[in-house]
Amino acid sequence: MLNLQIDDSQLDVSFDHIATDLFQNYDLRIGNSYYQLAEIEFYYNKFDKDKALDNFAHQHGEKNPNGTWRLHGAGLDIVFKKLGDYYGGILIRGLQPLDSNRNQATDNYIDGPWNTATTCISKMGMADANSGFELVKRAKIRQTVFKKSPRVGLRLRQAQDLRYIGKPWRYLALVGDTPVIKTKKYRHWAYLQQRHNEGETEANKLWEHLYNRKNYWKEFKVGQTMSPQAFVNLKLTTGNTCRMLGCYIKNYTEA
Repeated sequence: MLNLQIDDSQLDVSFDHIATDLFQNYDLRIGNSYYQLAEIEFYYNKFDKDKALDNFAHQHGEKNPNGTWRLHGAGLDIVFKKLGDYYGGILIRGLQPLDSNRNQATDNYIDGPWNTATTCISKMGMADANSGFELVKRAKIRQTVFKKSPRVGLRLRQAQDLRYIGKPWRYLALVGDTPVIKTKKYRHWAYLQQRHNEGETEANKLWEHLYNRKNYWKEFKVGQTMSPQAFVNLKLTTGNTCRMLGCYIKNYTEA
């Protein structure tokens, strides 16, 4: 059974454990087809407003207790919550189709949260016994590596929001026989996060196909000279988001 327990004192460790469990031990069955979870995002907040960490997290309401699915305007979540303490969800952003043996990735990667949600609900109402969708435990662990980056498309409403918008709560699995990250969404953030964490040489092994990566890094360094206030209500262009991540790293992660 999927363990969605969150240790408030070690949020990133808790998210890493849940992401590892989902990527390695579960497939998503949709009708008669199976998919590997390839991209997920975590949203987390406290019921106590004085301890708020993420204004983009949804409380989901009483009809969606811990461990349930919730369909909403942005896509499909796995709900997690502990009443009186915390609430949040895991947004499913990408799926990799699997072959009939559930061992090998196939073509037609499903990219983006709404495309993912549409694929999931496409089998609802079918007359066959295998309609609907569910997480299914794998008999054999899938050895999966993932990279992390900030989440996609979150706009600053006030300067202090950058402290959680910039958190690396997006998880991207490396899938396929020659492991790659399939998504086309905000790949520059994943590259910049990896380059900051692991260095240019390691980042280039995975992101050599990103021809603008030198410009991404240049804008990232510019952002380290800027104030969080500069990004409030700013349009989310590629350059602005590169600078935003640099600003976050400088102001909220470096000593």
